[in-house]
Amino acid sequence: MSSAATLRLLSDLKSIKQEPPEGCSASPVSEDNLFVWNATVFGPDETPWEGGVFSLRIIFSDSYPEKPPRVRFTSEVYHPN
Repeated sequence: MSSAATLRLLSDLKSIKQEPPEGCSASPVSEDNLFVWNATVFGPDETPWEGGVFSLRIIFSDSYPEKPPRVRFTSEVYHPN
């Protein structure tokens, strides 16, 4: 039986594959676990992050989309603080 979160994630994945968003990409880490994704964000032009490639790990819960996923940068990101 599929949960609402699983159905939503499958729908989101289908949308990403059909119409990839500009400047980023995302997909599940494995076909066995739809709740853990890797993502890549490309630094926007004319910003201090231009040319950067930033990796993220996204972990969804069974409460998705009512509860947002946990997102963590896995690449080094300079932060002045």
